[in-house]
Amino acid sequence: MNKKIAKKKSTAKTKKKAAKKKSTASKTTARKTATKKVAGKKSTPKPSTTRSAPKEPAAVVTPEQIRTRAYEIYRSGRNHNNPDADWYDAVRELTLEKASSNP
Repeated sequence: MNKKIAKKKSTAKTKKKAAKKKSTASKTTARKTATKKVAGKKSTPKPSTTRSAPKEPAAVVTPEQIRTRAYEIYRSGRNHNNPDADWYDAVRELTLEKASSNP
C-alpha cells in the first residue's frame, strides 16, 4: 500500500514539473516573438557605452598656484582676514582663468 501512495506522490510531482516546463517554454516563445524585427521598420542604433577620451585635458590648477593667488588676495585685504574665503576665491579665479585661456 505504501508503494501506491509513493507512486501517486511521484506522479503528482512529475505532472507539476511538466506543467512548469511547459509554462516556461511558452514564456520563452512569447519573448522571442516579441523581440523579432518588424519588416519595413528601421531599427535605431543603440548609443555606444564606451566613453571616448577627452580631446583636451581639463584646466588643471596646481596647489602652488592657488597658494600664491590666495596670498595675493589676503594681502589685498579683500576678504577681511578670512583665509578660507581667500582660498576659495583663488581657486575660482584660477579655474576661470584657465578655462577661458583654453579654446
